[in-house]
Amino acid sequence: MGRSRLTIQLTRITLSLPIALERALQAQEVAAGSKHDPKEKGREKLLFPRRVTLLIRGVDVALEKMEKILK
Repeated sequence: MGRSRLTIQLTRITLSLPIALERALQAQEVAAGSKHDPKEKGREKLLFPRRVTLLIRGVDVALEKMEKILK
């Protein structure tokens, strides 16, 4: 049980890295006051397509629930 829980925790951390990187880049862009092309006004620059990001978050939620079950 302990190894399974540890494996789930490591997987969650690994999956959360791209999401954290994307958030940090967006925050840096906002802090730098970057100017967007008027045609792209309101659009965010994303590292991953929206569906991939949603998939990663969904897997993270499922792993979190599995982790709680193993506690």
